[in-house]
Amino acid sequence: MAKTQINVRMDDETAKMARQAAAKRRIPVNEYVEQLIRNDNGQLRPVFMAAAQEVLDEYGDLLDGIEGDPRTCASPRSSVIRAGWRQCFSSATKAAQA
Repeated sequence: MAKTQINVRMDDETAKMARQAAAKRRIPVNEYVEQLIRNDNGQLRPVFMAAAQEVLDEYGDLLDGIEGDPRTCASPRSSVIRAGWRQCFSSATKAAQA
């Protein structure tokens, strides 16, 4: 893939944070910024949703039995009533793929 050079101006503190974050990941600052932009543009969400769906497909029955009613995901420790695990993630996965 061809690379295009872009100059970015930022204050000293932000530049320091960018350098530290890149160093922590052992990557150049430009690669760190590129990852942030790609992640921000939603390329990470479909990957995450697909992985979450795989977990639910594999362990959904176990998750349903951990807390509350699997039809509502009502938890005795939670006042929030949600749709079932599979229903929640199936809808979210379909939306992410759209």
